[in-house]
Amino acid sequence: MNPRLLLPIVAIAVLIFAWMALFGGLFTPDTHEVTIAVAGDVMLANNVPSVVNGTESVFKGVSNVTSAADMFIFNFDNAATYSDKAVKSQNPVKCEPRFVDLARGNENTIAALSNNNIFDFGISGMRDTLSALDENHIAHLGVGEDENQSHQNVTQEINGRRITVFNYMDSSNFENYSYDEVPYAHGLAPGYSAYDSSTAEKQISEAKEAGDFVIVYMHFGKEYSDTPNDDQKRVAHELVAYGADTVVGSNPHVAQGVEMYNGKPIFYSLGDFVSDSGIETTQDTYFVLYDLYGDACNCTLYPVHLNNCIPYFSEPNDGSSLLGSLKPQCPQMQISNGVGKLQFNLTKGD
Repeated sequence: MNPRLLLPIVAIAVLIFAWMALFGGLFTPDTHEVTIAVAGDVMLANNVPSVVNGTESVFKGVSNVTSAADMFIFNFDNAATYSDKAVKSQNPVKCEPRFVDLARGNENTIAALSNNNIFDFGISGMRDTLSALDENHIAHLGVGEDENQSHQNVTQEINGRRITVFNYMDSSNFENYSYDEVPYAHGLAPGYSAYDSSTAEKQISEAKEAGDFVIVYMHFGKEYSDTPNDDQKRVAHELVAYGADTVVGSNPHVAQGVEMYNGKPIFYSLGDFVSDSGIETTQDTYFVLYDLYGDACNCTLYPVHLNNCIPYFSEPNDGSSLLGSLKPQCPQMQISNGVGKLQFNLTKGD
C-alpha cells in the first residue's frame, strides 16, 4: 500500500473508533457495579477503645476491603451512652459516644441496631446511640420511636443500582428477657424491629417491585451455637420466598454456615467482628463482600481472626479450615487460598 494513503486511512479508522466509543457504548463502563461489605457483631464496649488507642479504626486490619466497598454494614451490638442507669440485669454493655467514630468503616457505613443490647441502658440509651451515630455520619436502622419507624429500611442508589437493607430481630430468641430489657416497637411505642412475616413480605415485595437489590439483616439464632436452628431456617427461607436477594445473620457470636435457597445465599451467622469477649469459639469468623455486576453477584467470604479484639485476615490454611467446618456446608461455595467464592443470579431464584 502506498504509504501516503496509509495515514488518512488510519485517521479515519481512529475517528470511527472514537465515534463508536462515544455514541455506541463501546467503552461505556458498567453502571451497575456495586460492592457491599457485610460483617457481624461490632461491640465497642469495655476494653475495645483502648486497644486502638481510642483513635484508630477498629477495622484497620481489613480496611483494604471494608474501606473500598461502596457500602459497609454490620450489627452494632451495644448502646453508646454516658448513662450509668442500666436496665438489663445481666451483662449490660455500652461504649462512650465519643468512641462511635471508631466504627465508621468508610464513607457509607450502616449500623443494624435491631438486637438485644441496644436497649441495655433503656430507651434513653437507644436515643443516645442514635444521636452518636448521626453525629458520626453512620446510617442506621432496626429501632425507632414507634413501630413504623423501627421497620424503616435504608435505601441508597449507587452507580445506578438501588440497594435496600432491612433489619429485624426474631423475638422468640429473647423470651427470657423482660419487655423493659428488650422492648419491641409496637404501635406508638419505641423499640426494636420485631420480625413479623406479613410486614416483611409487604416491605420486601415493595422493594423488589421497585427493582431493588434487597439485603435482610436478621438478628436470630442461639448464642454460641455453630448450627442454625429451625427458627432461623424458617425465617430465612420465608425472607427469600418474599424476594430477598440475600439474608445475613448475627447474634450467635460464632460463625454458622451458608445455604443456597431458591438460588439465593443465606449466611446464617457471621459471628463476632469486633469484641473483647475472649471466648475461643468467637475468635474465628468471617465477613462477606458482595460484588454486583449486571445480572450476577459474586460473593467472597473472608475469614478473620480477632487479635486483641479486632479482626485481621486469617492465614490461608486457617481460613480454609474455618470455611470447611461451617455448618451447614454449601456445595456451591468454592474454597481456595483461604477464601470462599459463591456466585448467584440476581434475577428470579431457581
